[in-house]
Amino acid sequence: MAVNYSLIILVFVLAGVVMAVWSWRKIQNKKQTLDWPEIKAKVVSSKIDQNLTPDIEYEFELNGKQVQKKYEFTEGMTASPEYAQRVVEQHPVGSQLTVYYDPKNPDHIIMSRGPDKEDKISLAIGVAMVVFGGFLLLINL
Repeated sequence: MAVNYSLIILVFVLAGVVMAVWSWRKIQNKKQTLDWPEIKAKVVSSKIDQNLTPDIEYEFELNGKQVQKKYEFTEGMTASPEYAQRVVEQHPVGSQLTVYYDPKNPDHIIMSRGPDKEDKISLAIGVAMVVFGGFLLLINL
């Protein structure tokens, strides 16, 4: 009995399309941060919270106003003790760090700007899934 894998392959291709589109949009949104101004901040608290995420507080002056913010855990990342420990070690109390703010919305502060390697990898995987799945669909028809 011959099994038609077309439906399974089609789901694989659609998952690749969703992953590629999601990654592309994320990269485009992060590219907008490349022009954000930078400002120096001072770490005032650095520890690992009960959820195993870095709990870093920092302060800086922006537009003549003293601002205190917390490290924002990157969207889509899962917590791990190793990651949290690395971030806490990189940002001890009293150390300086560079943060970036959205000039249109100065309350939006980030610790790194632009797309990161993981975003580009997820885009590449999504595209590869579409190409490979499309090839399989062609030879399976």
